[in-house]
Amino acid sequence: MIQRNDYLTIIDLQNAFLHVLIKTSSHQYLQFHREGVCIPAYLNNLIIITSSPEKARLQTEAVLSKLCLLGFLYKPAKSYLIPTQILNHLRFNINTTTMRLSLLKSKRPDICREAAILQRKQ
Repeated sequence: MIQRNDYLTIIDLQNAFLHVLIKTSSHQYLQFHREGVCIPAYLNNLIIITSSPEKARLQTEAVLSKLCLLGFLYKPAKSYLIPTQILNHLRFNINTTTMRLSLLKSKRPDICREAAILQRKQ
């Protein structure tokens, strides 16, 4: 999905978070591919992945425009609309130049706590 040196933007939708279990075999339907652009959706987050900053900017504008036409609102404070190769998304830092995915330091205590809870349940 993400290739080396890809450019990323994020659109965080307002009031769109739904608690829905999604069958693993259906995950393929939660992303859109169009003209070399991949847009996976995670409930209220859209991450736009393209090979160039200009394409990322144009596709982000097009997606935002369509979402607004459909009545969706987005959270500017939680969205990142400037194409970048290093981005924090869903507790992770994504770096397309090094192809590294790392857990955000600020989220490590949360992950450790959740792992401990899961361990106790076993």
